[in-house]
Amino acid sequence: MRIGAFIAAAVAVAVACGWGVIQLWDTTVPAGVELETGAAASQFDRATREEAEEFESLMRWLFLASQAALVGTLVFYAKWGRRFERDSAAGPIGTGFLLGMMGIALVWLVQLPFGLLQTWWARRNDAAEVGYLEFVVGGFFGLGGQALFLCLLLLVVMALARLLHAAWWLPGSAALAGL
Repeated sequence: MRIGAFIAAAVAVAVACGWGVIQLWDTTVPAGVELETGAAASQFDRATREEAEEFESLMRWLFLASQAALVGTLVFYAKWGRRFERDSAAGPIGTGFLLGMMGIALVWLVQLPFGLLQTWWARRNDAAEVGYLEFVVGGFFGLGGQALFLCLLLLVVMALARLLHAAWWLPGSAALAGL
């Protein structure tokens, strides 16, 4: 039964993506809109362009490394989260909130070093003026807002799971999109 629902959802997503591709395939540029080619070459000298490429190159690598670390953390958490669930005495709703808050805190902690490196690189290249303490404190308070959002989402999803059992994911995804 579960595999059938998964296959049905995968087919529905594939059909929706295919429909979107078909709709966007024959897109035309409106009349009067011309894209400049080589605009950067005419506006900036070679040294400035190379500096910008070097800046963006490290930022891109930091982003890719942060995403790899994020996926690794989520895989670890998915594997060991069951153990936390089993050891919790908070009941199903309390355990769900505990796991949700632990997950969001882990993600923030794993992403923090990459954000600090990006801040350092941006400050070094005069692309940002934010301080390190301001970055960390701002991120921490942003984490509070994300935690409130996650609490609301978990409350809605867990209520749907209790009411609808295995079919909770369809209205749960609509609730996520709505929130």
